[in-house]
Amino acid sequence: MNSNQRVMVSIIVPTYNHEKYIAHTLESLLKQETEYQYEILIGDDASTDNTVGIIEEYKRKYPQNIRTFYHRVNVGATKNGYTLLKHAKGAYLAFCDGDDYWTDRERLQRDVDFLQKHLDYAGISNRVCPVNEEGEPLAEATILATKQFWNFNKSSFTLKDFENWDMPGHISALTVRNFMLDKEHDYRIFYRAHPMVGDRTMVLFTALQGSIFCKEDMVSCYRFRLNGKENFMSDFETRNLYAKDYLMIRRLENYSSKEFGISLKADGVKKDRLAAAVVRAMKSKRGSDIKVVMEILRYSGTPMRYLFYIFKIVLLKNIYWHVYKEDRRIRL
Repeated sequence: MNSNQRVMVSIIVPTYNHEKYIAHTLESLLKQETEYQYEILIGDDASTDNTVGIIEEYKRKYPQNIRTFYHRVNVGATKNGYTLLKHAKGAYLAFCDGDDYWTDRERLQRDVDFLQKHLDYAGISNRVCPVNEEGEPLAEATILATKQFWNFNKSSFTLKDFENWDMPGHISALTVRNFMLDKEHDYRIFYRAHPMVGDRTMVLFTALQGSIFCKEDMVSCYRFRLNGKENFMSDFETRNLYAKDYLMIRRLENYSSKEFGISLKADGVKKDRLAAAVVRAMKSKRGSDIKVVMEILRYSGTPMRYLFYIFKIVLLKNIYWHVYKEDRRIRL
């Protein structure tokens, strides 16, 4: 990197116990063919394997491209990511978790070219290929449709799409303007909204400032864990995280209103989380699942209304199960 030339793109790379993958990840980023100067910011969240040792090898080989930030104790994925965002110098931000990798050597050139010419867009998103732990492509038919959050089928993503809890694509295929360079807004909600999930908050930051253009170019691979281990999104239902997801939505609604003066209404998604939590508790009858329902009730801010919703869900489900002998989805 020419020290006299402005850094145009900061690539954000959070890592945790990624020794099996981080070399492949960094190789894929360093192969970018672009006239734009870019830096790779790597943040390790107190890995217990040899991730840091591998990162240091690459830093010695590419000192002009790589900057490192190490946490001595585990702070959580979003605090780790926020550390990198605070130190990013680029006019644009791109992303790649330490177990994912890029596949298109020209994606930065195209993404920045587009955003330089189209000032009305706040970001640009491309496509990803889901792969397993060994890097083998996964047929999307093997993945539940409700988990395929990287599939977005419109050419432009707006705040209205976010209200449905949609995503413009996987974050490893996203390039956005570095809005954090200006100090007008407080972006600490990135780690305050949720300790582990930061991609949706990043998309919200971007959508609050403009639309995201969505392309069909395949530019990266997302390592989807079929076994449900080491990946937050892969085992969402197994761990019953509906209340945590609900609370995150509420926090982002409040943030949008207070910080940007923009009303964000994700009522449909919140009701879906409640319905899913209630049905799970009805099926399992476990105290831990009932507790999740009570947490959503507490987070709602309108407990009487949500008690009515719970009564309606229980009534409808019993009718579907015992009268119609079906397991229909509840729509509140």
